[in-house]
Amino acid sequence: MATLVGMPKKPKPPRAEELAAEAVVNHVLGTTTLKRDDNSAPAMIDALLGEPGQVHPTIALEITSTFDKRHTELGAALRRHYGEKEFPQLTGSWVVEFTLDSRVGGRDQKALLDFLAGLEHLQSGKEEKRVTRVSAYDDGPLAADLRALNLASVTRIDLDLDARRRNGADLDPPRRIGTLTISGYNVGDFTAYVDDFLRGATAKNKLDKLQRAKEEKGLRTLLFAWADSMTVGMALRRAYQPPGKPAVPAVLDELWLANPAERDAVFRWTQESAWELVSVPGVIAQTVMSKE
Repeated sequence: MATLVGMPKKPKPPRAEELAAEAVVNHVLGTTTLKRDDNSAPAMIDALLGEPGQVHPTIALEITSTFDKRHTELGAALRRHYGEKEFPQLTGSWVVEFTLDSRVGGRDQKALLDFLAGLEHLQSGKEEKRVTRVSAYDDGPLAADLRALNLASVTRIDLDLDARRRNGADLDPPRRIGTLTISGYNVGDFTAYVDDFLRGATAKNKLDKLQRAKEEKGLRTLLFAWADSMTVGMALRRAYQPPGKPAVPAVLDELWLANPAERDAVFRWTQESAWELVSVPGVIAQTVMSKE
């Protein structure tokens, strides 16, 4: 049987984060979306934008998500080893913060549980003496003991004081461990985070498509990235002004960074100027992130 070549693929609807990115860019630049990648042809640009009332696009927009593989893998491991599990050696609930260098499960999990159980034994029954927080960055014997676990993962632990209130004042809180994760970058590493993203395989694929759009059609090129990293979220929350110039290739005219949790502002960088914090309150009504 002969194989049909060049048949169009089944069209697909745009994803929520793609529509949100389009809305932000169109709102700021005063453009409108003329055409979207609907999967009907290979290597289509995510969105072609132009002036309202015009039929010819002037901007090629690619949209991506900078999901950190290590962050994703750590989250899966934490759900597997902690999740909604109850631990009989505990009497209360704790919140534990992990980094991307975490070792989860096995002897490391046992060491953490033993440490938390030991903290509970220190409770005097007096509210003012209750141990509610230990940080690896603090001074003192408890912080030293936490560092001595050599988990390279637990940077802070907190007694979940709200657990009893959620479960009723007369009920014991569940013996669970809530988990938080932090990335390997902090706000001061903003430029390094961007440079690492631009060197990655996901960005390369997007940049290759934008280069073709620039060379073949003379379009202005924009890359919009939804960043799940706390680096970008924290920077937006603090109205941080990123220092320095990221290693943006010449093919890219503009780089936009947004965070799913911070929807009132985005970062915009252009070849003509430095980073700009752009206020977009109300433009992003709802964004359901999906992994590429």
